[in-house]
Amino acid sequence: MLSCIALIGQKNNPLYIRTAEPDRNLKLQHAVYSSLDVIDEKVANTTPKASASDRDMFLGLLFPADEHRLYGYVTSTNIKLVLVVSDPAAVDRDIKKLFRSIHESYIALVSNPFYNPDSVIESKKFDSSMDALLVDTSKS
Repeated sequence: MLSCIALIGQKNNPLYIRTAEPDRNLKLQHAVYSSLDVIDEKVANTTPKASASDRDMFLGLLFPADEHRLYGYVTSTNIKLVLVVSDPAAVDRDIKKLFRSIHESYIALVSNPFYNPDSVIESKKFDSSMDALLVDTSKS
C-alpha cells in the first residue's frame, strides 16, 4: 500500500525520503517533488484568518500519478509530509493515521537536542519507525 514516505523542509529541501520499492526510487522521488507545487497552492488557499493550529494539517489527495496516489500533510512549522500510496482503495482515515504516526516520530526526533532542525534526517530510530510503517502497510 505505502510506496514512499517523504519529509520536505521549509525551503523545499528534502529532509527524508524512504521508498518501499527501491527499483522505482527515482520515479517516486520525482512524484514527490512534483507534489510540492500542489501543497504550496493548497496551503496558500487556506483562509489567512486561520492560525496554524486551526488549519487542517491533512491536505488530502494531492493528485494521482500513474498507479500511485499522493497525499499531503503540513506541520505547524511548515514541514511537508508526502505519502505515495499504491492502493487505489486507500481511505483518508487510514492515511491520516499514517501521517499522525509519522508526525509523532518527527516530533520525537526534533525533541532531541542534538538534531539540527531543517537538516537531513539520519536517525536510526527514525529510520526504523519509518521502515515499520512501510512493512505494516505492505502486509495489510
